[in-house]
Amino acid sequence: MNDISQYLKVRSQIRPGDVIVFAGNALISRAIDVFGGSKITHCGIVRQGVHGTSEVLLSESTIENGKSGAQTNPLGARLADYGDGAKAWWLPLSDEVHKLIDWEGFYKAVGAADGIVKYDIPGLFGFLARSVPVIGPRICQTENQRQMVCSGYVCHVFEGCGVLRGVNYNKITPQDVVEMSLYRQCVQLIGKPGNITRFNTV
Repeated sequence: MNDISQYLKVRSQIRPGDVIVFAGNALISRAIDVFGGSKITHCGIVRQGVHGTSEVLLSESTIENGKSGAQTNPLGARLADYGDGAKAWWLPLSDEVHKLIDWEGFYKAVGAADGIVKYDIPGLFGFLARSVPVIGPRICQTENQRQMVCSGYVCHVFEGCGVLRGVNYNKITPQDVVEMSLYRQCVQLIGKPGNITRFNTV
């Protein structure tokens, strides 16, 4: 179980629309690191901040709790149980970007996907295979709104609420999400201190 004391210090400041990114040590996370060239292997978007005694809720496309695909989970529990040696960061949206959010579109995109959109396992392996010479460029990269990996799901929600436009989310990786110039800062929530490469640069 991971130490979430740093998360507990800042959780009251986490707002809907903020992004949470993870660097894990599980086998699939290591494969994403090797083939994708990034320690950032998973991401989700905050659906709800703290209200009274409630927990921050993270909306994500993952395989968790026997469910595959878009789902909402308590962020504290996800951080605590993400795996030994894992790291995670909170990426708060800049005030300018936060003001752009169409909240009706945001919750419509989240609600329409939750429990319906499946995790895109073929898309994940397609992403890994795209780094293979000769084979990679031949892999299909079209969007499928019924199946999404984590980063595609985050971009889908951002498109639904007006933050992004014209993004093929099947081509977006978790590293691409952290590079987008959308954020105010980067705050580590769990794990040994570490930086995110090329954060907020594109």
